[in-house]
Amino acid sequence: METENTNEMPEMETLRVSELSRDTIKDFMKYGEEEDADEFLKEYFNALGDVRSLFFRQYIVTDMYVGATYYLETLGLNPEETEEAVGSMQEAADSLADLDKTIEYSVSLIKNVIKARKERLNESDNGNTESGKRNLKFFSQILKK
Repeated sequence: METENTNEMPEMETLRVSELSRDTIKDFMKYGEEEDADEFLKEYFNALGDVRSLFFRQYIVTDMYVGATYYLETLGLNPEETEEAVGSMQEAADSLADLDKTIEYSVSLIKNVIKARKERLNESDNGNTESGKRNLKFFSQILKK
């Protein structure tokens, strides 16, 4: 009985590296809403194509982690506050076990960054979900280009 090798690398043409944009994630951290993070990141990962590759997921998570850390530091959070928001590098590494865990970690990371941003900048949407819907629509259009 032959077993299927699930560790095979996907064909490179199934990965749409051109869709990988640091600016899209960075902008979502700056302007996005927590309640939109799930849908945004599902669309982001879908736009990238086949992200079963551990190597590619590692790149995405590392880039998000470093970007989130840098962004929070620019807001004036100290290293302890930043780590509290983004978690440890070990948590990031543990998320790479499978795609679902990677997406779950990414959503949590982005939500924590947005929460920290709002706390630091004393942002309040005052129940205005309309602005969040406009932001999500904007980001969705960027991902579909």
